[in-house]
This record gives sequence, C-alpha cells and structure tokens, in this order.
Amino acid sequence: MVAEFYVSLARKLKLGTLRPEHEPVIRETFALHLEDEVLHRASLQPRHMEAAGDLANRSPVILRTLDALHLAVAIERQLTLATFDQRMSDAARALGMQVVSEPPDDPEGEEDSGDL
Repeated sequence: MVAEFYVSLARKLKLGTLRPEHEPVIRETFALHLEDEVLHRASLQPRHMEAAGDLANRSPVILRTLDALHLAVAIERQLTLATFDQRMSDAARALGMQVVSEPPDDPEGEEDSGDL
C-alpha cells in the first residue's frame, strides 16, 4: 500500500508533525526498503477484497477499508505487521497476528492511518 504511505507522509507534513527537511530522507529510505525487500509490495487481488470484508466482520475492532486490506494481504502472506496505528494494531493482535508498533507522537494520530 505504497499510496497510503505517501498520503500519510503528506498529511504529516501538512499537520506540521514532520519537519520538511526529513521528508526526502524518509522517501529515500522507504524506496530503499522496497528495493531491498525489507518492505514487501503486494498487488491487490479480488480475493483480498473478499478477505478484507471477512476480516471486518470477524474483528472485534472497527476496521477502516484500507486497514482491512492491509490485514488481508499481511495474513495471506504470513507477514508481521508494522504500524503506528493503534486501532489497526489492536485489530491485528485480536486476529492473532504478530505486530511491531509504537504509540504515535501525533496528538491527532487516531485520525491518521499512521502507517509510516
């Protein structure tokens, strides 16, 4: 979900929770992580849409659409989820997933997907 990363990055810049001089370094690091396969890029398939809907029904946490899609892909690929989004982290743990997360410094973090 590369698009969500870049949208979140732009949001943090506009909110002032990310210093402008850090943005190019973050973009470069993200690109390198994709290139080195530290992060995994996945193409969404129709089965992911179906799985996301199923996860939304099964999860005790109310899932947003993109969160459900992230979880569906991560579960299928048996990946550890990395997120700063507390809601998505709670949902992933409730679904039995491994999660790496830290609380966001952004006081509006609950509104932000936080997946940086």
